[in-house]
Amino acid sequence: MYGVISLCYTTSGRKASLFDGINIPSSKSKAKLITAVFVQTLVDDKSPTPKRLTLNEFSHEYEELSIKRNLNTSIHKYFIEQIYFAFTTNTKRIRETIHAVKFWAARPNIHCLTIFERKDLASASLMNSYLAGQGISCEIQTSNIIRFEERYLELIEQAWSSSISSSNASVKTIQWFAFGDDDTVWFLDNLLQTLQQYNASTSIYLGNISDKLGAIRHHGTYYAYGGGGIILSRPLALKAAQHMKDCRRFHHFFGGDEMIGKCITEILKINLTRNQNFHQMDHEGDMDGYFESGIQGLVSLHHMFSYWEPFPEEHTINPRETMDLLKLAYQTFNHDFLKRYCD
Repeated sequence: MYGVISLCYTTSGRKASLFDGINIPSSKSKAKLITAVFVQTLVDDKSPTPKRLTLNEFSHEYEELSIKRNLNTSIHKYFIEQIYFAFTTNTKRIRETIHAVKFWAARPNIHCLTIFERKDLASASLMNSYLAGQGISCEIQTSNIIRFEERYLELIEQAWSSSISSSNASVKTIQWFAFGDDDTVWFLDNLLQTLQQYNASTSIYLGNISDKLGAIRHHGTYYAYGGGGIILSRPLALKAAQHMKDCRRFHHFFGGDEMIGKCITEILKINLTRNQNFHQMDHEGDMDGYFESGIQGLVSLHHMFSYWEPFPEEHTINPRETMDLLKLAYQTFNHDFLKRYCD
């Protein structure tokens, strides 16, 4: 049995809006807190109907932890239509990672590009139909480059060319280019909030390094790890596209994200701006409790179900269902997952 734990409360004795009958004293009160905690569950896939169970009681003194965003005082407003997403994949993997792509790409007004190796994609129309059936309207293009990592480098030039040649007027207003893997999960509202602190009219190379020490020691810290997402401002994307011929000298590097890092830091002389909201997630195994651990402003996740599981493995046999529950939790709790408390 697994599910989304929903704890809802308000201060000053006001009842919670989501669940009737929950009455929580203010944080200044020293009285014991006793309330019901409701759990939405799906039991071993035997019943498609969510069940609402009630835990007996939750009782202790508490103090709510404040949630602070480390944003600059300068705020820039962006909209989802101003971000151009791009990733490369193949016809087999896209069916394995579709739950990750659908998490973000099925949202209305998304501009996205998917690159396939030319010989791998027998029918673009069939792939378009498959993606459309998942609610995804990404543009499909092909490349003669066989090696996945080298196609990743080419994403910059192809995304730029596609954006400026599009007949869609809204594409002309693109301010940011977002590159990820086919199993990168983007949390779009958090991404927009994170971008508020950056000026898209300047050259910005945004992302984060791995969160695993072994990966950092092996690959370095100079570049944004691609599974966690790479963000380029419009001026920098243009410069990178213009210098792609020079950037191809790094084609022998292990990953496409490393190639991009070398291109931008050594040829364009722009250093990485690291932001901790991007999560490469190179850890392996059971990551149960990760979402409840206090992470804030989550922009991206990577390797879910292939390297690690968000819940105990026996409860994540259906990735689509798990992603649906995570999306429900994300939307329900104002783009966060759980309130945090300390004694």
